[in-house]
Amino acid sequence: MYTPEVFTTRIITVVLQNWKTSSMLIKKLSDDRMDSDTIAKLMGSKEKSSLKVLQAAASNWDHGVEAVELLMNALYNAVAKHDSVPKEIARSAAANWKCGFDILKSLKTTYKKTRTVTTSVL
Repeated sequence: MYTPEVFTTRIITVVLQNWKTSSMLIKKLSDDRMDSDTIAKLMGSKEKSSLKVLQAAASNWDHGVEAVELLMNALYNAVAKHDSVPKEIARSAAANWKCGFDILKSLKTTYKKTRTVTTSVL
């Protein structure tokens, strides 16, 4: 049986992968001014789930930058123990032809070693 956090994470992952629904989710989270703690509690604090959601956000062509920035603020504690951008997120951002560069640029402010991971992935 799924816990509420797992169920919520799966739904958010699917929503972020779709360009239309992702814009609605991002707008809703921004309009409601949900703080980082609320979003993190909603999704749970499991690292694997957080990485999957960020990976889905990084692969979104139209709203990837906004989604990654919003989620990085909320899920920072779950991925902060990595000393560089996790490879899954870097690969998704690198494969994003439309806004991948902007996503990597945004991630660079969070992680200092983005360039090393990105070059090793490519």
